[in-house]
Amino acid sequence: MAAVGQWTDWQLRSALGRLVASGLVLQRDLPPRASFLFKHALVQDVAYSMLLLGLRRSLHGRIAQALEERFPDAMQAHPETLAHHFTEAGLFEKAVGYWCLAGRQSAAKSALAEAIAQLRRGLALIAHLPDTSESKQQELDLQIALASALQVVRGYAHTEVRDAFGRACSLILATEREGTITHLSILRGLWAADFVSGKPKAALDHAKQFLSLSQSQRDARLSAIGHWLVGRVLIAVGDYPSAISHLECAVVSYRAGKDWKSDPPLAADIGVLALDGWALALWHRGNPDQARAAAAEALQRARQLHDLHTNAYALLIIGIEAICEREAAKTEELANELVALSDEHRFAFFSGFGQIFQGWALAQSGEGRTAVQRIREVWRLRRRRDGRSTSRAFSACWPKRSP
Repeated sequence: MAAVGQWTDWQLRSALGRLVASGLVLQRDLPPRASFLFKHALVQDVAYSMLLLGLRRSLHGRIAQALEERFPDAMQAHPETLAHHFTEAGLFEKAVGYWCLAGRQSAAKSALAEAIAQLRRGLALIAHLPDTSESKQQELDLQIALASALQVVRGYAHTEVRDAFGRACSLILATEREGTITHLSILRGLWAADFVSGKPKAALDHAKQFLSLSQSQRDARLSAIGHWLVGRVLIAVGDYPSAISHLECAVVSYRAGKDWKSDPPLAADIGVLALDGWALALWHRGNPDQARAAAAEALQRARQLHDLHTNAYALLIIGIEAICEREAAKTEELANELVALSDEHRFAFFSGFGQIFQGWALAQSGEGRTAVQRIREVWRLRRRRDGRSTSRAFSACWPKRSP
């Protein structure tokens, strides 16, 4: 406050003392640990509204500068504070960067609703920036982070997700990011949107492009993700021999490099993805024991990682396998865990699947009418919000019979 107001220590203490004495401001603790707050939010609103716009912007700018220079560690943990002050100061270039950082940090903590709001604040400011390569790069970063958060909350095939990845893809050439991790993360997002929308041919094209780019870079981890992307589409169209071949490549690569870290922009953990996909293909090729072992390994790794998105994905795929095996008790247990996890963290896409699995388990226990009502209600709610993507998502995730 002294830095922003350009006051001496005595002047600041005197001014604060008068505010406390007037009853407009309350003091907590004693110096040097004292903190002050307005007696009521309305008092703060009135005081703020009395400031002329020019002075208000100037104060926000000085606050942001003081926080950035004097409290860098605290601001690294709370970039949304700096983003707010830079925004209100009209310093949009800096504000965009901090909104992006805030959104990424919120997403990393699975605070996805907050992440989406913060990233959208940043994107709204892009229009105020000059049309330069730097502003395009900032928009690209924001669009990818937003699409990744929306995938979990809205579902992979939601129009908002598709639009964000589509816009990001259009910025690849302008930002000279062809063949980079950024480009691969966009291809992976477009793959998911087409795959879940029931467009396997388009999804396979994205997957093959991803695999080709990853192999040209000679990166084993990226190559494993590419093989999984291709294999997962091949399961959906019933080409199990080819699917198993690609998924085995992914599993072998994962097992050779188990210290790989999860990378949310590219996918959930590749070890879990590869093992789950491989288990699904093995089961439908008549190898149930191998399938169960692979699924158990996938679930164990998902729990060890403590990554919520990865855990939800593992529960979804293993739930499908449990239904295929007609194991009602196991399906119900997995479904209950999936719904609880998804509802707590607003993973609407995964919650819908969990509730459908619960309905299937009810039907197996003889409560067919209740099961049908529950599944229909889930279907209605999801279709009302997402349109046709719900039925396509379920169809895409479910394995097809071999030709």
